[in-house]
Amino acid sequence: MTTCPACDHEMNPIGSTRYYRSRDHSEDVTATVSRCPRCSLLRQDVPADALSGHFASASYTSEQRESAFRVRRKALYELICSGYLPAPAETPRASLLDVGASYGHFMETATEAGWRAHGVEPVEACVQMAVEQGLEVSHGFFPEAVPPG
Repeated sequence: MTTCPACDHEMNPIGSTRYYRSRDHSEDVTATVSRCPRCSLLRQDVPADALSGHFASASYTSEQRESAFRVRRKALYELICSGYLPAPAETPRASLLDVGASYGHFMETATEAGWRAHGVEPVEACVQMAVEQGLEVSHGFFPEAVPPG
């Protein structure tokens, strides 16, 4: 069972999604989606060993890869914003934190849906691209890189 990083409560698995498929279609990496019943944190867990080669790729921060991720994940992020998150108007201080924000695609979709979004991302090149898109992303790791408030 996964423990919520925000409130230490046990999280409930609510489904899974395909995180990515290798270029040659020989490997699918699936992420588990969980929700905390106490604080409503939504978490996507991807097996760490499955990501090592993916993120080590020299082309990870290329514009081509960024563009492909944006298109492939847009529908998933819209589903999360409309199906899993409460409406921003019904949530006091409607803000969210995207840990592992990458290029900011989820933050962009959440902002379009009415949320105030901030991201934390350890890859400097991804932070730079997200900031260039007008998104608020801190470079570093959770929870140290989370700004106060």
